[in-house]
Amino acid sequence: MRNTPIGNPVWLLGLAIFVLGNAVNFIALQFAPQSLVAPLGAVSLVTNVIIAPLLNNEKIGLFDIGGIALIIAGCVIVVVFSGIVQQNFRLCVLVQLLKAKPTVLYLCVIAAAIIAIYVFLWTVERGVQRYHDEYLQLTDEHERVINSAVGVHCEIEE
Repeated sequence: MRNTPIGNPVWLLGLAIFVLGNAVNFIALQFAPQSLVAPLGAVSLVTNVIIAPLLNNEKIGLFDIGGIALIIAGCVIVVVFSGIVQQNFRLCVLVQLLKAKPTVLYLCVIAAAIIAIYVFLWTVERGVQRYHDEYLQLTDEHERVINSAVGVHCEIEE
């Protein structure tokens, strides 16, 4: 029988904290703009980097500490220097902003990047699969050559 994480109390606690954190993050959007709330979501990464080594008996390295410092510094900079200007746009203004040339250009660049990444990954996966298939074929041929040279004949007796 397979062990499932549902029976693990640590996993359930982690899931509950994850769900609670996302609910609190959603509620926070009612009180502050997304440009201010979203960077503070990186704090969850900091807690993961600190808690995971404690649970897995690992050591926190210098790169981990440096990454934590950079994340905290970035969050502080965003909070301190964010100009909180809340504007309420009407739908017609949002549609005009969406049709603006810079927005259309940005969306086209993002779409092209997504397509390029997909094609790149598809090409790499095909190459890896082809290499793997050739390797298996060569391995089978080498095994037959070695067996015939040594005089070993593998036959299944029934």
